[in-house]
Amino acid sequence: MSRNRIIIIILSISALIIFSLLTCKKTKVFNIGIVNINPGLESVVDGFKSGMAKFGFIEGKNIIYINKGTLNSAEQADAALKDLVVKDVDLILAITTPVAQKAQKAVEGTKIPVVFAPVFFAVESGLVKSMTNPGGNLTGIQIGGSTAKALEWHKTVVHGSKHIFVPYITDAKATEQSLSELKKAAATLGIELIVAGVSNFDELKVTLKNIPRKADAIWLLNSPFLVSNVNLYVEAAIKHKLPLSSGTSQYNSGVMVSYGQDPFRTGEQASRLVHNIFEGASPADLPVEISDFFLGINLQTANAVGIKVPDEVLQQADGIVR
Repeated sequence: MSRNRIIIIILSISALIIFSLLTCKKTKVFNIGIVNINPGLESVVDGFKSGMAKFGFIEGKNIIYINKGTLNSAEQADAALKDLVVKDVDLILAITTPVAQKAQKAVEGTKIPVVFAPVFFAVESGLVKSMTNPGGNLTGIQIGGSTAKALEWHKTVVHGSKHIFVPYITDAKATEQSLSELKKAAATLGIELIVAGVSNFDELKVTLKNIPRKADAIWLLNSPFLVSNVNLYVEAAIKHKLPLSSGTSQYNSGVMVSYGQDPFRTGEQASRLVHNIFEGASPADLPVEISDFFLGINLQTANAVGIKVPDEVLQQADGIVR
């Protein structure tokens, strides 16, 4: 056998060995912890998983989701986040502003990235230094900014609306931000807000049973607690024959007019950020994104409270419950 032939055989064998080693290389499996306290945002998780699958992350193969489920209290969220940090997960998906704030503290001193999806206002909540340069371990999706347009849609559907009843949770930062945005929009449109502070479920229930007579509509603020009790709002709206509107996308839950994020699509949007992080990007350098906003109309509730939604509004709606 010639020397050249021997060299060719050796090189071929070497190439086969190298190829075998490369193909047998263990696939990296990413572990993502998911923490949520708002039942109304469970579809964020569905959208997130759908988006991750499109990027090639198949559950059980190269990605594992440690989903803590919908938690009922801040204490449960703290415990869940602590457990995820101990497990040294590759990333935490924090759903709602309160969870994101707790996650920020939980990962302090670690390299665990956090993607929030969604929060109301990221900078004002102290989660990032700026929208374009977050700094630290966090980035994600912001949903604040839909309220003014939501109120305009409300006025378009309910032409003579002048006095809107607005329950709010007294000890929640996210609700304060949502209420502040609503107040600014209402002042511009000449609408009076009749606000009522509540601190728990029982107080909210009583408040919605005793709506002031001058109120001509009800508003659902963006808040994990309030949105999780949207059924109480719908019941009150139908009982008192009052239109119910919101800057959150809750038309599928009975809100008559809503303009805001679609939770499923927000989850998909968050998956792009996570993909970038898993590709090597730092959350400190990934700008916070603004969610897309969608108009939703619930004709069942409109009919129940005696409101005729104009055809031109229905033609522009992204979603309609008939």
